Amino acid sequence: MTKHMLPLIVLSSALVSGPVQQAKTPRFRTALKVSGDSEIASTVEGCLKQALDSLGDVDLSEAKPDYTINVIALEVYNKEKTPMGIALTWLTLYHPKGFFEDCSLMEDYRLLTVEQEDLQSSCQKLVERFNTKSLEPHRKLFQKEKP
Repeated sequence: MTKHMLPLIVLSSALVSGPVQQAKTPRFRTALKVSGDSEIASTVEGCLKQALDSLGDVDLSEAKPDYTINVIALEVYNKEKTPMGIALTWLTLYHPKGFFEDCSLMEDYRLLTVEQEDLQSSCQKLVERFNTKSLEPHRKLFQKEKP
């Protein structure tokens, strides 16, 4: 065997054995439903979409979602009709596949009031909570090697 054949043999054995299987990064289909005062709801929806997009593995989709995020955003006023802040309700649902496909499991619920100037950071914190409590456990599950 010549010294030029050894690299050829190594290369051909690598091609025959096929590509190395890597754990596929899961994508999470997530439905986002925001309602409430139209101007505030629109702002909240934009903030949440931006924060969810920054996660990198979330696809916003109404079709067969893995998760649904329901948000209601309302401006809160005192007796004198002075704006006092924004009330947000946050509900995340997980939709399992298979036998329990007709079920939705409540994963998280928050009710909070925020100042108008804190709205964007509050939305970011809610998405971070969703990422930690809901998505991260599923990422770990999908990253385990399959036999």
